[in-house]
Amino acid sequence: MERLPVELLVHVISLTSPADAFRAAAVSRAFRTAADSDNVWSRFLPCDLPRFAKKELPRTLPSTKKGLFRRLADQPALLPGKFIRMQLDKATGAKCFALSVLKSG
Repeated sequence: MERLPVELLVHVISLTSPADAFRAAAVSRAFRTAADSDNVWSRFLPCDLPRFAKKELPRTLPSTKKGLFRRLADQPALLPGKFIRMQLDKATGAKCFALSVLKSG
């Protein structure tokens, strides 16, 4: 396995799930390098993330795509209007939304 090109490992891991990528990092040094790649984690981040991320996420974002994924999985982001929050499912990368209830009266 150590002789396989890192690019091949990156491609294969990017076809799996975030949970599998976390597990792959424990296999070997080569797998860890591939599993930590921004190319892998770009695939797991929502493609519409930049649209709402500009104003809603803290200015001090993680420097890696894996770090950003972990941040969004561990801490929900409030979306515009502050009544909806979005969080990524750590195992699948699915977007999970929660709606706030407005109290009248």
